[in-house]
Amino acid sequence: MPRSTHVLIRGSYTVSSLGARKQGILQSGGNTIDLAISMLEIENMNTHSYLSVDGKTYDSPDFGVLKQDWVVSRVCAPSLRLPELDRGPVEQWSFAQVRYHTM
Repeated sequence: MPRSTHVLIRGSYTVSSLGARKQGILQSGGNTIDLAISMLEIENMNTHSYLSVDGKTYDSPDFGVLKQDWVVSRVCAPSLRLPELDRGPVEQWSFAQVRYHTM
């Protein structure tokens, strides 16, 4: 069988400051699981570009690196396993938002 002469071309590009932002998460107590579960909507991880909770009131945490399943975050991210997070959804949201913005 003849070999294909078709070559797959894959692109790549650099995202400015992404490495520094990942290091910031790691230096704040995060780990590679925290990075892996962070389904970010913007590629440069610039949390200041997010509308807090997408403009929703009392919704699950949905800001910065927490823009993913809150249960997954609490199970996989040791920094989010705190007694203060067991007070109920509204208090969890407020506490987590303050904690995240101090990282």
